Amino acid sequence: MTDPPIDKAHHRDDGVSLGSLWKGSPEAYNGTVVSGFPNLFFLLGPNLGTGHSSAMTIIEAQLDLLVRTMIEMRREKWSSLDVRSETQAKYNAEVQAALQTTVYNAGGCSSYYLDKKWAKPARRALVDARAARSRARIRSSPFSDFTPADDEREEDERRGSDGGVVNVLGKKYPAVLSPASSSSSRAPRAASV
Repeated sequence: MTDPPIDKAHHRDDGVSLGSLWKGSPEAYNGTVVSGFPNLFFLLGPNLGTGHSSAMTIIEAQLDLLVRTMIEMRREKWSSLDVRSETQAKYNAEVQAALQTTVYNAGGCSSYYLDKKWAKPARRALVDARAARSRARIRSSPFSDFTPADDEREEDERRGSDGGVVNVLGKKYPAVLSPASSSSSRAPRAASV
């Protein structure tokens, strides 16, 4: 649970992989996005695995966040976005503080839910015992928690572009929302981030 295979598959522009950044201690903002990895969204990422309720409620909240974020990206003419590093750090500090008194941390439990990075075990894999609270937190994440990656919005405005290109894992792809669909109630044709 603390060394997911996906951590070796994704790299920042400078070549640093998720795995080398996490070092056995996965972190993500709302278990969904990782600072420094623009446009990378997880489903059931760090601290969102459920062992006591349906994972679907969490996945639905994450998909809601993804869709809201893509709509705002289009409105703001951003081709890529990143979560603010200070926002992610604050969120993860709050999560770890809340988990210190759980049986996983304080009860002497030894399992794969415990973090390898810290001398004092930190639970990284399971969501708060109140899944509804985690779901509400994900759904209420403000767009201000994000920033355009590499300030591409200003670059698009200088070029006169409509932001019709999305940077996905370092590759450029056409945007998934057409100008007409951003003002209508139609769903995007495709969403692959």
